[in-house]
Amino acid sequence: MVYETAACGNNAYNLKFCTTCTTNNSDIEYCDQCVCCKNCFGCVGLNKKSYCIFNEQYSKDDYFSNKEKLVKHMMETKEYGEFFPADFCPFAYNESIAMEYFPLTEEEVLARGFKWLNDNATYNPQTYKIPGGISDVPDSVVDEVLACTSCKKNYRITSNELKFYRHLSLPIPFFCANCRHLRRLKSKNPKNFWERTCDKCGKNIMTTFPPESKCPIYCEECYNHYVA
Repeated sequence: MVYETAACGNNAYNLKFCTTCTTNNSDIEYCDQCVCCKNCFGCVGLNKKSYCIFNEQYSKDDYFSNKEKLVKHMMETKEYGEFFPADFCPFAYNESIAMEYFPLTEEEVLARGFKWLNDNATYNPQTYKIPGGISDVPDSVVDEVLACTSCKKNYRITSNELKFYRHLSLPIPFFCANCRHLRRLKSKNPKNFWERTCDKCGKNIMTTFPPESKCPIYCEECYNHYVA
């Protein structure tokens, strides 16, 4: 049994409210990045340990006695039975991959108890004018500091990157790598399901293609018949 955990598995048994406890763990609760551990509570980064609380070693009897007291206290404060609170995260929501798959506004993020990172950095303006064609770009472009036309962050073109663009006759990008990544993500389907009907037979199906999508949607049977 693995309950209310994240990034745990591989011979895991009876893990509760843990994160990144990857291999051969059992009977642990509220632990982070523990490996091959058993009967641990509130521990971080342990390897091949048993009967530990907050990374401190206990005898078997003392472990269960102290764990019982901790669980009782946490139940009184209504902390037990829930995953780690959002404010335990060392990163802001908008600097994590969560923002890519489940985008939220700053107000929504703060309302849910997560952190938000404001970018107060200053960036240098771009003085180099990017030519329209890659054939007009000199080797010295790798020494230039460019500014993203979207987020204004500075970026550079590496020599290997320049070779790649020349090989495929691609223009120098006007956006930084991160903005280019985010723009590509917009072409993916949202992380939601919608109930729709097969455009071939009219059968009700669940799909990640939103109702406003212009793509034809087929059920599995019609799709297999169409592509076979």
